[in-house]
Amino acid sequence: MAHPSAGQRLTSALHGALHRHTAHLPPAVRGLLWSIAAGLIFTVLNALLRLLAQQTDPLQAQFLRYAFGPPCCR
Repeated sequence: MAHPSAGQRLTSALHGALHRHTAHLPPAVRGLLWSIAAGLIFTVLNALLRLLAQQTDPLQAQFLRYAFGPPCCR
């Protein structure tokens, strides 16, 4: 059996901590927390891309948006 990578260990640790802190909450509240977190992440990503677009060539900014956008959505 292969040893987990550092990223897998971090993901597992974060998942465990998140589960311990939210296991007692009703499913509706957990869903609302997921929605809030997704909205905040989307807002931060949009702000960073807008800042990037102001500081780089438009073609380069579009390339970076389409190159790194899909991995962020996985």
